[in-house]
Amino acid sequence: MSRSLRGLAQTASRALINTQHASGHQQQRCAGDLPCKANKYVESWGTNREHIELTYKFDRDNLWTIAKWVVAFPTLVYIITKAEFHKSDRKFGRKEREFM
Repeated sequence: MSRSLRGLAQTASRALINTQHASGHQQQRCAGDLPCKANKYVESWGTNREHIELTYKFDRDNLWTIAKWVVAFPTLVYIITKAEFHKSDRKFGRKEREFM
């Protein structure tokens, strides 16, 4: 009994393998079952994002960019927001609030 089941399983697996090879290249599909074509620039960008720790170089330009976005930009937003609050306080005759 087990030989017949084993033989049946082998036959089924061979048939499955043959149909997979016979199909050849299967077209890649995306959202909505639409055919899609890989964009080499997008793929390259994605690969670089995955390996950023290997490609990133810390230099003067990067330090300046980090300083602008981590220190200067939030400070500028804080100063502008504080000025808006003081302006509205003066307009409505309230005592100016103290921040930090």
